[in-house]
Amino acid sequence: MKEYSCFTPYPPIENVTDLNDEQWSEWAIHYEQMNKIEPKYYRQAARCWGLSNNMERSMLNIRYLVELESNILVNDILHYEEFASFQEKPEWKAFAKEIHSYND
Repeated sequence: MKEYSCFTPYPPIENVTDLNDEQWSEWAIHYEQMNKIEPKYYRQAARCWGLSNNMERSMLNIRYLVELESNILVNDILHYEEFASFQEKPEWKAFAKEIHSYND
């Protein structure tokens, strides 16, 4: 895995297509590792996993985010552009229903 020096919470790209699935996965892992130091990068990790087409890891990071920040707008997160390809999948729909209960 590559090491990245980054002073911003965003990958240094201009377009999401500048990175492939493997590179997005590397960024997601980078953010997950950052969460061990300072747990505030779950949103970025979830988005990167979404861009690498990894629904399960996206859901895991969203769950961590919602557990950490109880006042988060779950519906907004679930409809991020990075998760567009997941929207009609039964697993995503079940996850959305479950995760909405965290805000009730």
